[in-house]
Formats: sequence, C-alpha cells, structure tokens
Amino acid sequence: MGKNAKHDGTFKIGNVGGDVTIQQAGGDIVQGNKSTTETHVQGLQNEQDKQNFISQLEALRGLLREVKQQVESSAALDENSKDALVLDIMQHLQALNSAKQQTQEIAPGTKAAGAKSQGLLECIEGTKSLMDKAQQWGEKAAELTVKLAAVMDKVTPLIVKARTLLGFGG
Repeated sequence: MGKNAKHDGTFKIGNVGGDVTIQQAGGDIVQGNKSTTETHVQGLQNEQDKQNFISQLEALRGLLREVKQQVESSAALDENSKDALVLDIMQHLQALNSAKQQTQEIAPGTKAAGAKSQGLLECIEGTKSLMDKAQQWGEKAAELTVKLAAVMDKVTPLIVKARTLLGFGG
C-alpha cells in the first residue's frame, strides 16, 4: 500500500519475508480467537467525582428555582396552572436536596446500596418527567421555553452520569 492509500482498519498479512512492524495500533491487536474485555468502573470513584456530582445536583436545583420564578411571573399561565407547576417544582427541589444529602453519605470508591441508588436515580430522572410536564405549559408561555430547554440540556447528561455512577450502566 502506498502512503496515500486508504486504510479500512484491518490487517491483511499474507506471506511475509522478513520482519513485520506495527506502529500506532490505537487499540488491542488480537490474533485468532482471543477476546478482549473492557471494564467500566461504576460508583463514585473518589471525592472529586462525588463533589462534581453534588455540584451538578445543586446546579440543577438552581435552574429549577429559575423556572419556578418564571412560572410565578408568567402572564400567559392562569393561577391554577401556576400553582400546580410551582408545587411540582418545589416538591422536586426537596427531592433533589434529599438526593444530594444521600450522595454525601456514599463513601467514594463504593456504589450506593440498591434501594438508595434506585431512589437517587428515580429522583434525577424525575426532573426530566417534570420538565416534560412543564413543557406542555411552556407551549402556552413562550418565556418558559428557553429556561426549560436549559434544564433539559443539564438533566439529560446528568441522568447518564447518575446511571453510571450509581451502577445502572450508561
């Protein structure tokens, strides 16, 4: 193969008369029926992981407070809709605070126990459900749409991270 030839990522070796040198393989090189195993570590690996996760929970709470303020000041929503949505947001703020406290109790290098990790994950995933519900009202109140999008941008990667850190896979 010449210098400018395209590589498809495979090795094709026929009869070789001399040495074979492979440079920059970029991964495992296997022969025959050898298999490779990739390990993904779950749980809060160190204090930094734990503090980063707690910071993300707190940032999510801050965004929800902003959504709450926008709901309360929205002229497009009737009072009953505002009350219902604000109540849901306040309950979720409390649940996220509880999740933060539970996370603080998890020792780095360990996974949360089954029921605790399931509860933490459900709390974080509940934020997405809450925002889906709020989105229905956001269609009536355009000023909410931007703030709801900001919350969804934060919560989706947080859910993925929580699933990994709490031992539920990615």
